Amino acid sequence: ITFLNGYLSDVTEAWFLYLGLLFVTIVAFAPGGLAGLIMIHEPIWRADYRILRRMIVPYLQAFAATLIALFGGVGLIEMIHFLSTEVTSETTLNLFGIHTEVTHVLPWIVYAGICAGGIHACRLTYPRLAGSYHSAIEIAKMKAGAS
Repeated sequence: ITFLNGYLSDVTEAWFLYLGLLFVTIVAFAPGGLAGLIMIHEPIWRADYRILRRMIVPYLQAFAATLIALFGGVGLIEMIHFLSTEVTSETTLNLFGIHTEVTHVLPWIVYAGICAGGIHACRLTYPRLAGSYHSAIEIAKMKAGAS
C-alpha cells in the first residue's frame, strides 16, 4: 500500500480513488489479503505441486481479462477526472502515452468498449478459474486421502 501510495501519487491526481477502490476490492474479495489468496492454494501444492500447472491457463486468462477491463475503466476514470478538475481550456489528456481529446466522443466509445469487453471476458474466464481451482482441490484431497 505504501508503494502504491507513493507511485500512484506521481502518476495521477486521482490516486486516492484508485487506492480506495483497491482497498474495497481486497476487503470484499480477499479478506485474508494477498497472502490469504496464496495460502488457499497450500493444500494443492502440498499434495502435488504439479496440479498447479493445470491452473496456469485459466488464471492467466482471468488475469488478462481483468487487465483489459481495468485499462478501459482507468481510461474512463482519468477522462472524467480530467474534465471535472481542469480549470484551463485544455482538452487534450496524455492517457497511457496517447494524446486523447476528451471532448470528442470517440475516446469515450473506445475506452467504454474496452472496459465492457474486459468485463465480458471476466464473466467468461472467472468461472473457468473457479472450476480449475475446485478441480485441483478435489485432486489434492484424493491424493491426500490416498497417502
